[in-house]
Amino acid sequence: MPKKRSDSELPLVEFKNYLGLKYITAHVRPDRISEEHGPVFSSERFQKIDKAIATLLLLTPRPIRGQELKVLRKVTGMGIREFATAIGVTHPTVMNWEKAKNRRLDRAEEAFVRVFFSEKLGVRLEARVEALSPEHAVQDPIEYTAA
Repeated sequence: MPKKRSDSELPLVEFKNYLGLKYITAHVRPDRISEEHGPVFSSERFQKIDKAIATLLLLTPRPIRGQELKVLRKVTGMGIREFATAIGVTHPTVMNWEKAKNRRLDRAEEAFVRVFFSEKLGVRLEARVEALSPEHAVQDPIEYTAA
């Protein structure tokens, strides 16, 4: 009978373009290795990772564009109509924001979106308005390891 590996012996698996964002790479240790299928992960593990990545998106001075908005909305389990109603805009407005994947929301929209999703995710947001200015925006890739 093969010896069971401890969790720390399981290899990290790399997920590039995590959540559909080209600048995010997640390194995740599987729950176990199946001889037939290889690394096996629980959905709960990915839910925790999704929330951690969403938190990083909110807390870093990274521009919130359509693609980030869509990730934040999906991580919180909100549909387009539900989100639109919650923030007082029409669902076509949200659809247009999300379709313009690489266009940054204007500063007022971005600030509101950060506050809204921070509350939804239970994240304490200590941001300053100046952090939303273009000269403070970061574009560095995010490497996240969930061991």
